[in-house]
Amino acid sequence: MLDYLAGEGRGASIIAGGTDIIPAMRRGALRPRKLVDITGLRELRYVRHDNGLVRIGALTTISQLVSSVAWLGRRYYCFGAMDIHFGSWSIRNMATVGGNISSGGERDLVQVFRVLEGYARIRSREGERIAPAWKPELREDEIITEVFFKDLNKNSWTWFDKLEKRAANGIGIVTVSLMLRLDDDGVVDDVRIALNRVRGKEAGRARETEQFLKGKRIGYETLREAMEVMGREISPASDFRASGEFRREASKILTRRAIEDAAKMITAGGEAE
Repeated sequence: MLDYLAGEGRGASIIAGGTDIIPAMRRGALRPRKLVDITGLRELRYVRHDNGLVRIGALTTISQLVSSVAWLGRRYYCFGAMDIHFGSWSIRNMATVGGNISSGGERDLVQVFRVLEGYARIRSREGERIAPAWKPELREDEIITEVFFKDLNKNSWTWFDKLEKRAANGIGIVTVSLMLRLDDDGVVDDVRIALNRVRGKEAGRARETEQFLKGKRIGYETLREAMEVMGREISPASDFRASGEFRREASKILTRRAIEDAAKMITAGGEAE
């Protein structure tokens, strides 16, 4: 297949679940010369631990990713939340991890892999390369084979939340992804916050807010000040869905809620059933 993409398949588009590419073709936004269906590559459907890493095959469906929380650990709530926020049941059974991140932009898993600091393994006939999972920048002769990241310890928790006009059926007005890790004394050891809009229409990390939170205990005053920092840090653009000011305030509310809930789960021993 890689030989084909590098030769006769030039100009082709890869299709797996088809939940992004088919609507794009119907709108006329994408007009591929050919489609290359890779759904038969079952060896790219897996979620597993491997020497301190979590590895996720590119053809793993969103439903399979949701189910993996049962044995990956409840700290990966960011994946479990996809059962609430990622499309309908039929879409989750079709959409794939690789397809979602290759679509880029404000896609939900793109933001989740930002806070997990995940990387995509990319193959072509020339060999293999590694790229950030939130920015794979594929050439037409390349495919994503897997996403991987360092396994989180039990003092960590992840979160994903989404504000949207139509529940689980549209691009989020605001999405917040979080990874929080506390030390044994309940102090923030590490925190990563990703928003679908940080500056203009650009997604990214709220790094100033993260830096403010590190080394502090989660409490009312700390979170109040942290959200003031976030309010100064982010400047999301307006569009027909919502104003930039609304997005800023909603981002602060969802982020505060995410941090509070994640901290409670860690201190309560959230990994226990």
